[in-house]
Amino acid sequence: MKQVPEALLRKADRAVAPAEKLIPIDAESAISRAYYAMFYLAEALLAERDLEFKKHAAVHAAFGEHFTETCSILSIIVGCLMRSISESLPITELTLN
Repeated sequence: MKQVPEALLRKADRAVAPAEKLIPIDAESAISRAYYAMFYLAEALLAERDLEFKKHAAVHAAFGEHFTETCSILSIIVGCLMRSISESLPITELTLN
């Protein structure tokens, strides 16, 4: 595996634990961490195809273009969850990376 996707997968993994712990005390922060875990996963999958983007919207669009057409359950779930969560977060949350 390439270094970039591997680093992004580690980043996604590190975002999951805080999300789980925050659920009972700060749901909004838990949602934010869960979004980032999925976002880093999407970035890792795109990086495997040598595709890198600077903006969240570009990652969302490219993920939809390159992975949802394969109709894999994982790509559909991740794409739908990223879209749903990003719509519930303030725009400032989505521009930080």
